[in-house]
Amino acid sequence: MHELQMPQPRIVQFRAGEREGLNRRLPLARLSERLGVPEADVIARIFRSGGVDEHWLFCA
Repeated sequence: MHELQMPQPRIVQFRAGEREGLNRRLPLARLSERLGVPEADVIARIFRSGGVDEHWLFCA
């Protein structure tokens, strides 16, 4: 199986007022470290939240 190669750096943007209280863009690695979960889990949590649209996740 081939491993997905994501562009670097990866940026996650949360909408204002979300659970984490973040309304700024954070590097995915930093957010992963802050939440104590792997980067893939951070992405999965965002998509599972049901509030995902094109403004949520940016790959720079």
